[in-house]
Amino acid sequence: KVYNLLLSVATLSLTARLLGPEGRGQVGAVLAWVALFSTLGHLSLGSVAIRQLGLDRSSGRVAELLGSLVLYTGLLTLLGWGVAALLGLWPQSSAFGALPLPLLLLGFLNLPFMLWQVYGQSMLMGLDLASRFNRATMVGRTVNLVAVYLMVGWLAWGTYGAIAAALLASAVTAA
Repeated sequence: KVYNLLLSVATLSLTARLLGPEGRGQVGAVLAWVALFSTLGHLSLGSVAIRQLGLDRSSGRVAELLGSLVLYTGLLTLLGWGVAALLGLWPQSSAFGALPLPLLLLGFLNLPFMLWQVYGQSMLMGLDLASRFNRATMVGRTVNLVAVYLMVGWLAWGTYGAIAAALLASAVTAA
């Protein structure tokens, strides 16, 4: 937890320095919107998986839960993208304010990975393998810091690089 916290602080400091207040604000806003959709969208199905695994850990049950959660990840991602599109295209004004549409689109590619992180963590907890998720989180946060340095600092991709780094980190963690 200390390692992950230090990496989060380092990444925040690096993006704040490289992007400035406005750029860091855009990145934070996009990631916060995606996190909100993930939090509302996972429907607490991870808790259901933990409970089901507490009752039956047979390989057939694990496979059934895994398949169901993969299906729900896909369906809830599509639903989340649809709701986000409606909010973004609202006739009077976008719920997302002045955030650039391409930046939002890139950010919302993160939604399935964020949903799967919740489900994957729950599955691993239900199988008494939580340490695997902790290691995956450490690797993902490390990838994020390195990717931010490369994409924002070295390649100068700005806010798009920071969002792409977060997307890559989420994909690594989810995998």
